[in-house]
Amino acid sequence: MRSFKALRSLTSLLLCAATVAMPALPRLALAQEQPVADEGPSLPQPVAPGQAVPDGLPPPAVAPETPQTYAPQERQAPVYAPTAPAPNRQVNPVLDARIDAENDTNVVLWFGAGCLLTLVGVLVAYVVTPDPSAARLIGHDSNYVTVYTQEYRSTGTGTQGRAAIYGCLTTTIAYVALVVLTLRTVN
Repeated sequence: MRSFKALRSLTSLLLCAATVAMPALPRLALAQEQPVADEGPSLPQPVAPGQAVPDGLPPPAVAPETPQTYAPQERQAPVYAPTAPAPNRQVNPVLDARIDAENDTNVVLWFGAGCLLTLVGVLVAYVVTPDPSAARLIGHDSNYVTVYTQEYRSTGTGTQGRAAIYGCLTTTIAYVALVVLTLRTVN
């Protein structure tokens, strides 16, 4: 009974430690894919003396030492960037593939596979190669598609493998701690 309680508390402690201490894999996000967040009410914008406020009300009286007054800014809807690259933007298939592969890889899934399957999970993570979405490759030339696909698979496989290794190491540490705890309770 005593070892069961110790096992249960050790398991809870290790799961909490694994979720907190697991090194966060870098997550890169492109600004073009993210909506511009609405910050809520913004600071008032300056209005020249004598100029009408956007509400149609006259501006408040301006003190002689204050050259400007402030009026509230109108709220705007979130702005989404276009999906196609801008004409003046340099297209880099290697960078695009790395960012997309790191964002698309399910790190929690591969960490769990490493925890539950240990070395088999790590092996599966390196054998299974992710494929990029075909929608991302539309409109690009064949050279871009080839380089992008190779880099996406390479980066995705590496990210999957690292997450599975972290899971395997977490299970190994938990197992060793359990054995040490069990040996201490027996003696």
